[in-house]
Amino acid sequence: MRIMFAGPSGLGKTTLAKWLESESNDLNDWEPLKFISGSVSDLIPETKDISHEEMMSRDTKTLLMEDYKVANLRNKLFCNQDYFVSDRSFLDLAAYFMLKQAPHIPSCEMEHFLELNKMLLNKNCDKLILLNLTPSNYRDWITEDNNKRITSNYFQMLISGIMNLVLQIWGPEYGRNIETIKRGKFRSDQYLVYGAKRLDIKSPYGFTQVLVINELNLDIRKELIEKFIWYK
Repeated sequence: MRIMFAGPSGLGKTTLAKWLESESNDLNDWEPLKFISGSVSDLIPETKDISHEEMMSRDTKTLLMEDYKVANLRNKLFCNQDYFVSDRSFLDLAAYFMLKQAPHIPSCEMEHFLELNKMLLNKNCDKLILLNLTPSNYRDWITEDNNKRITSNYFQMLISGIMNLVLQIWGPEYGRNIETIKRGKFRSDQYLVYGAKRLDIKSPYGFTQVLVINELNLDIRKELIEKFIWYK
């Protein structure tokens, strides 16, 4: 099982990815998942002490070359792994690329990078989990300052919206809104305040199931993820 998280910065991707690694070690019927960091800071160490705002303000050519480098490094990182969970994906890479490059490069170059990352996602990821910050929930979330990320929820909501846009461009073949979590025969269903969604992204290179989580409550998130990963 190859699992990746996507979402704006500060929404809990790394926390949930490491929790999922720990959970998998307690399941006798499943191969343990290894946590793999896919962050740009770990892939390109010289960016570790540069703030997100400073990184995005560099010149267009530098940013373009760096994003292709990250795509290549993530592919090398994931391609020979069969059981892992990562706090980054090719979806977030495609979304940030669109944000940075859409005003500057021809449409054909944008299309090429988006299709490249769809291919890499399908080749390297069985299940993708997108943590969503939306107009309905952004007021209820505080983005923690780690002295690197942009803490504005308006910016993080913008990034989240672009990630959803990229999913739509990739052409999901299946979509279903999730409004409750069914907990079993003897317990009532758990109503979801903000909801979730299931999508499938397909290409000639593979198939990736996607769970888009709008819920902010940690326990509800974990229950949604457990059912998505380990139960049909």
